[in-house]
Amino acid sequence: MKILSSIFLCMTCFITTNVYSNSRGTDEISSIPDVKWKWSPRITLKSAELEGYDREALIEIETNVKGDMVDAKIIRSTGIEKLDQKILDKTMKSSFYPYQENGIFYRIKVEQPFKFFLSREPEFEKKPNIKVNINDIKGKSRFITIYSEADNNGNLTIAKIEKSSGLTELDNYVLNEFRKQAKFLPLIINGKPYPITKSEIFYFSENFNTIK
Repeated sequence: MKILSSIFLCMTCFITTNVYSNSRGTDEISSIPDVKWKWSPRITLKSAELEGYDREALIEIETNVKGDMVDAKIIRSTGIEKLDQKILDKTMKSSFYPYQENGIFYRIKVEQPFKFFLSREPEFEKKPNIKVNINDIKGKSRFITIYSEADNNGNLTIAKIEKSSGLTELDNYVLNEFRKQAKFLPLIINGKPYPITKSEIFYFSENFNTIK
């Protein structure tokens, strides 16, 4: 599966946190309203590293008065030891801006959630390789968008023109070739088949995907 993109798969810490400080020399942990990351953990994964499931983790972070990390530990595991360790390693390389009240700097304790999502983007088992006669594009570059759906095994069930090239004959040829060639890999998310839908753009020009 694809490398997880920054939308799904690259998890940063700009998400809701519960931030506390126990820096007043007591066991009491009090809330801090405006702690900010200086360098947040940025974790990039391949979908395979999630082993077929979306994953969540909760870690506890402690810093010194400069905002540098001194400790990080797993409170709630992703269920994958290597992934937990990657989160800890990246977190220990991050830092906060120092926190102060009335000119006094304090250590920080943070509970930070992480969420990682498998890519829902379907992949072709073999992407259709469609070439058209150069005369069929009528001297202009052409784009055709095909919308498709597939069953749980990746077999095509629906294919139709979503955006026309402006040439009906060209559209029909490309659509027929797509129906002959297209097959998807099964898409299993969290142990269950996930609906396979995809819009694919095909481009044709004098120098691309055409034959004379």
